[in-house]
Formats: sequence, C-alpha cells, structure tokens
Amino acid sequence: MTNASASTQSQVSCTYCGQLHALKPETLSKIQVRCSRCKLQLGQSDHHIRFRHMDPAVYRHPLDHEAQDHLKALPGVDNVLKKLLEYSQEAFGDTFFAMNCLRAGTKQFPDLYAKLQVACQTLGMLTQPELFVSPDGLVPGSAWGTYSGGLERPFIVFPSSLLDKLTEEEILAVLAHEIGHFHCNHHPLKVAADFLMILKGKVLKKSPMLALLDSITPPVQNALFLWRRKADLSADRTSLLVLQNTQLMAQLLAQHVGGQNLDRVNLAEFLAQANNFERQPLLTWLEKSWPLQLCDRVPAMGVWRMAELLNWTSEEMKTYGYSKIIKVFAA
Repeated sequence: MTNASASTQSQVSCTYCGQLHALKPETLSKIQVRCSRCKLQLGQSDHHIRFRHMDPAVYRHPLDHEAQDHLKALPGVDNVLKKLLEYSQEAFGDTFFAMNCLRAGTKQFPDLYAKLQVACQTLGMLTQPELFVSPDGLVPGSAWGTYSGGLERPFIVFPSSLLDKLTEEEILAVLAHEIGHFHCNHHPLKVAADFLMILKGKVLKKSPMLALLDSITPPVQNALFLWRRKADLSADRTSLLVLQNTQLMAQLLAQHVGGQNLDRVNLAEFLAQANNFERQPLLTWLEKSWPLQLCDRVPAMGVWRMAELLNWTSEEMKTYGYSKIIKVFAA
C-alpha cells in the first residue's frame, strides 16, 4: 500500500460541512468525535442530504399559507404593514444589532457560522444572512431569544446563552428555523408581526409609538399574530429538512416546552402526547381573541408544533410529505 492510499483511508469527511479529519473511519464506532469546523458529530449519518434550489412552496405548511391569505385580504392591512416596517427598520435594523452584538464569521464564532453555512447549503440557498451573537434579552418576546430581520440586508440574531444550553445539533436546528423564515419569504410580514409584539409589550404611554398602535385595528392585529404562530410551522419543517433527524427535533421542542428539565423528560411520552394532540380545539382557541390579549406571552406551543411535524413525516401523508421530499428533491 502506498503512502498516498494510506493517507486517503485515514481521512474522514464531515457529512455536514465537508471538513476533512485525519481519522480512521473505525474510530467513530468507538468514540464520539466532533467536526473541528462545525462541531457537529462525525459519523452520525452516512450521508447528509442536500437539496438543489428547494422550492419552499413544496413544504410550506398550509395553515401558514391560509393565514397569510386571510391577513392580506383585510382592509387597510397594506398601510399598517408599511408603517410597522418603517418603525421596525429604525428601531431594530441591522445597524442596531451591529452596534450591540458580535458578528459571527470564520474568525469569530466560526463553528456557529459554519452551521449557518450548512443550513443554507442544505437548502440550496445561494445567499445567506448575516449572523449576530447577542446578549440575552436584547429582543424581548422572541422564541428561543432569537430574531431575524432585515429587508435589504437579511440577518439573524442568536443569543449567546443558547450556545451553552443547546447541543450542537439543536443549535443547527434553531438556526435552520430562522433560515426557514427567509426561505419561505416570511419577511417582511414576520418583521412587522414581531415588531408589533414588541410594541404591545413595551410601548410607553407617552411614546409616539402609541399612536401607531392605536391605529391598528384588533382584527388586523389578531390576524397578524395568528399568521406569525402558524408561520413557525413552516420554519419547523425547514429545521427538519436541515437536521434530518426527527428524534433530535423532538428533543429540541420538548426542551422548548419543559425548559432545562430534560433529565425528567421522557421523549417517548412527549411524542405520544404530540401524536394524540387534537388540532381543532387549538385552532378554535387561536381564532378567538386570546392571541391578541396575551400577545408575546403566548407560549411556544411545542406540543402542537411537534404534532404537526409528526403528521408531515407520516407515511400516510399524500402530498409532499417529508419522506417524499427527501426522495424526490435530494441533489
């Protein structure tokens, strides 16, 4: 055997980012080894599937689509969205985060940046948003403390505390969730909805923002909040398309519901609860005024979201379910 062939046999490529490692393949059956670049586990899967220019219409959740159509049909909604976007760009544009956060890249938070690249490349996206690492609580009321925005220059804000709380694979899933909002073209609606939630929770009585808030009718506010909750269902599907592991998605959503008590969480029980979840009572509850009253205090609804993912991955799914997308659209 030549030295060149021996060297080739001693290299292991990360199935996520492609980084080469000087390892014997049999080593991975004995110990867990993480990629030096993206920190994801080597050998966790034989092949990480990538999609060539995945069309989001193929996997977008129908509830998301229906809620958006309903919202856009309301009288005066275009003017409301325009005002919300103008204020949000002033208050929470990329300049605000550039001066309050650290920009991730190849020399700063390189493993986090590599995961962002993995998510974008898996979906076949040709461009990727900027990535900022923020102090906790910089954006109030957001799921996981993350935020994404930017109409001309897209960006994602990732709280530093998640780097310690989540596993490397869970971090990839959270990033993929935010990427999903871009991929499904949820912006600028998402930016407007998130900013309205912040206004509802934080606006002061003498603030000029109060006039803006008063000008938005309850039906428009409620429809915007309803769509925002249902948009997460599409972004969850994006997470699964990138992570390609239902158990890890269940672990992430269980943690979202149960906090840091994972040692007390039984994933089998969580999945059974999600399997038995009845969608219609929740949809009826959402259609009432509760989302408007609770605003950003509405929980993440992780059980419902897991139930929707399980339905999408079911073999009984007749349209483009998860398994069919994997088979048909893999590059």
